[in-house]
Amino acid sequence: MQESNIGKYLKYLTLKKIVKCEDSCGALKHYKP
Repeated sequence: MQESNIGKYLKYLTLKKIVKCEDSCGALKHYKP
């Protein structure tokens, strides 16, 4: 894998975690960029 692809994948996982947490507990405010 290229570094750029890894970065995109990690970003995707992070966003997925944020969305999941926001849906379940509204904790999006804990993940400020």
